Amino acid sequence: MFPFWLEKNLFAPNTNFDLKFFSTTPDTGPTSMIPIYALGGFIVFFWIIAVLRSTYRSYKLRQELKDYHKKKAEAKMAAMNVSDTASKGLEVLAASVGVEPDALLADNVLFEKAVAGLRATNPQSEVLSKLHLMRQELEFTFTNPKAKFISTEMLTPDQQLRAYIDTKGEPHCFITKVVKADENELWVRPPVAKNKVVDLSKFKQLRFRLYRNGDGEYQFTRPLKQQISSPTPALVFDHATQFEPLNHLPLQKVKTKFQIKFVFLVPQDSDDPFLTKYETKECQGTIAELSSNQLRIVSNSLPDEVIIGTYCLFKFKEAEIPEKIKGRVSRVDQDDKFFHVNINILEMSEKGRRQLEDFMHTHQRAAKEAKAPKAAKAPSATPQKAPTPDLEGGEPSQNLESEN
Repeated sequence: MFPFWLEKNLFAPNTNFDLKFFSTTPDTGPTSMIPIYALGGFIVFFWIIAVLRSTYRSYKLRQELKDYHKKKAEAKMAAMNVSDTASKGLEVLAASVGVEPDALLADNVLFEKAVAGLRATNPQSEVLSKLHLMRQELEFTFTNPKAKFISTEMLTPDQQLRAYIDTKGEPHCFITKVVKADENELWVRPPVAKNKVVDLSKFKQLRFRLYRNGDGEYQFTRPLKQQISSPTPALVFDHATQFEPLNHLPLQKVKTKFQIKFVFLVPQDSDDPFLTKYETKECQGTIAELSSNQLRIVSNSLPDEVIIGTYCLFKFKEAEIPEKIKGRVSRVDQDDKFFHVNINILEMSEKGRRQLEDFMHTHQRAAKEAKAPKAAKAPSATPQKAPTPDLEGGEPSQNLESEN
């Protein structure tokens, strides 16, 4: 049954068998734990190797991603013709907020956040003295409607503003220009009357309005720091960061009955939003309601091609605005007799907007005086004061102009 050699050994006389290997009693000696320690060591060793390998792969992936973002940012900067000075400045700003430089190229809010972070951590950085150049190269200025208007540091020299001051309980307006907008202050030109600069140092604050094509109208108020005459006449303010959009506020509307002619620009191709090819359609109507950035016209007829979004051109001679005003149809209604068309004013100079506000103010005041009962006036014993250039008793919007 068994091989002869095994049978011989198994059944040899006086043979002692060591059955310790088959015993069910555990061995608690010191040598019994060596296999378990060895197995645990191997597991820990391979786990460390796996962790190190995963960490190395993650590091390589981060490096490759960083190199990708860097090359992407360099390609964007090259396409935008960003100078070496601006590109180095972007790298410093990006490092201050822990992002890649290409993240700052299209987000002016993140850009200004990075600027604030750099000012807090390194106020002596050379990059801070070159921010104005960087904003212009990246088009983070007020003239770009895609850039959110978050600071007057975005204004550029010669940007027109409408400035308002309150005297004797009445707001008065004059057109001014930005002289300088550096990293610390905003300088604007003071008004001029009779070839002399008007002293506004007694006013505590001024209110400003400005319009951006493709976006809308904004308003902000700043305390007047000082008025200087050298190196150039200027009103000096700290920068504003809080603005009031006026497009969504209820507007003061004036009822009128002026006849006006519109020229609608109808695109030849419905898929051509830039009006590269268009035909003109004329329409005559009556301005029923007028506000600072919208008017409602009533007309007997309206071209069939005129729909919401159609652009138009018109002149408002009654307000003495010589320029052509560009608008866009925002609403079209029709009743039994007339068409009612709402038109938003898109493009008009700040001077034209001031003239429109003056016209509305004069028209509204005339309407109130016509409704009020006339009372006989007693002759005054003292002669009346003539309007003076220092804004007392006059209509500044008519006798004040800022320097060119």
